[in-house]
Amino acid sequence: MKDSKGVEIHDGDVVRISGAYFKCDNGTYLVASTPADPMWNGKELSLRRIRRDGQFASSKSGPSINFWPLTSFVNSRDQRSASDAWNAKYARVEVIGPLKDTSHVRAYFQKILTDQMEELRVLKLRGKTEGDQLVQLMSDSIGHNRKVLERIGDCDEA
Repeated sequence: MKDSKGVEIHDGDVVRISGAYFKCDNGTYLVASTPADPMWNGKELSLRRIRRDGQFASSKSGPSINFWPLTSFVNSRDQRSASDAWNAKYARVEVIGPLKDTSHVRAYFQKILTDQMEELRVLKLRGKTEGDQLVQLMSDSIGHNRKVLERIGDCDEA
C-alpha cells in the first residue's frame, strides 16, 4: 500500500493521518501490521497511535488503534456513510520518516519477535516439525519481523 505521495508503507513505518472526518483519527501512528505480515489477515494497515517522543499513546488521547483506510465504528448508519465518504475524499496518510528516538518502536517489534521465537520453540518441543503449517507460518513471521527490525535499524538476536 502507498501513502498520498506514492511512498510504499511498510511495517514499522511512522505515518501521519490528516483530514479525517473524526478529528480524533488524525495523528501520528506506527504501522503495526501490513498485508505483507504473515500473521496479519487483513487487507488494511493496522496502526498504533504514538506520541512525538515515540511512546505509545494512551487511550485518553483518542483511539490507540486504527486502520488505514480509515474505518468508522459508530452506531449511526448516516454518520458512518458520511464519514466513509469524507475519509475517501479528504483523509490522507503520509509516511513521515523515522522518529528521533525509535527505542519504543524497536522494543515493540522485539517483544513480538521474542514471543514468536518462544512459541516456535514450544511447538517444536511438542513434536511439530518444519513441514507443519503452523511451524512454517511462525517461521515466516519471525523472518518478517527480523526484516522489520533491520529496517528500523536494530535487530537483537532473541
